Amino acid sequence: MTTTPDPQVESIKTYPSTTEFPNKPGTLSREDLEHHYLTLRGYYKGLMISRGRFASKSRRVQSELQKYAQKQQKLLQQLSVLAQERKDLQAVARDLERLSNDQSQLIQEFQTEYEAVKEIGNSVNLIERFNRLVRAAYRLVNQGVMPKPVETKEDTQKDDFGNTDPSAVWRDVYENK
Repeated sequence: MTTTPDPQVESIKTYPSTTEFPNKPGTLSREDLEHHYLTLRGYYKGLMISRGRFASKSRRVQSELQKYAQKQQKLLQQLSVLAQERKDLQAVARDLERLSNDQSQLIQEFQTEYEAVKEIGNSVNLIERFNRLVRAAYRLVNQGVMPKPVETKEDTQKDDFGNTDPSAVWRDVYENK
């Protein structure tokens, strides 16, 4: 397997060691001194440009990281909402399943009662057979489907025709259009 050289690695400049520059510049000629000075200045300029590019890239990467962190936080919040909705839907599904099972059981009870009354035939009183069917039908209709409404004090006041305060009169007019 051959690897292609990374273009960034090839573009990295190599700088000479400090041992290539004389320790005592006083012994250098003017031309050598200017040459070493300009060489060092060129290297310094290249390093400052590289440092600027690095700082710019670092700021850009930091900004992108902040955007990604915000997106991640938003996605986590959406995921949390979806998880809560899923939990709520599962609870509703369990309740519906329980209600369906209860209703199926009540229907089965009604069918059983109906078959029992049908098999009894004329040997038992007609009214007793009718009562058995009505009780089974009542259980089927009223159990587990919906709780009975609780009568409140306001419900009893609605039937009170002696109440003449304006709110009661207008409420009665509005409800009985």
